[in-house]
Amino acid sequence: MVNEYRQEKESLELLSTETSEYQSQLEKCNRLFANVERFVGRNR
Repeated sequence: MVNEYRQEKESLELLSTETSEYQSQLEKCNRLFANVERFVGRNR
């Protein structure tokens, strides 16, 4: 899960912030990050 987030974050950093693709990728990263936070929180 963390690796998936890192890969998507790297892809995001390659995109121009002015594109709709960037916004879509940002939303995906935000969802993945929230999932990672919930997973880590449950396993403490």
